[in-house]
Amino acid sequence: MFFCTPYICLNQYQNYFIKLFPNPTTDYVIISLPITDDYDIDLIDNVGKFITNVYKGAINCNENKVIEFRKLNIISGSYILYVKSKNITTLINFIII
Repeated sequence: MFFCTPYICLNQYQNYFIKLFPNPTTDYVIISLPITDDYDIDLIDNVGKFITNVYKGAINCNENKVIEFRKLNIISGSYILYVKSKNITTLINFIII
């Protein structure tokens, strides 16, 4: 299940919810993940092209992790965060304005 409002996206992974906000955004997003784990988060464009890895490391359960884009010179558009760990693999859509 995937649910978006103007401010937050909830992506259900099994019985867990992954939060991403604000959406749309200008230069950062905050992601909150339901399981403490080591994560690898990639930025993908709207046609599936890998842009860059935006985070690699541990994130605690329900910790608000800030992912910044301002230094990456990303143009406005629709993007996907590809979130991977040993327990979770999911895609989260969002917009950079």
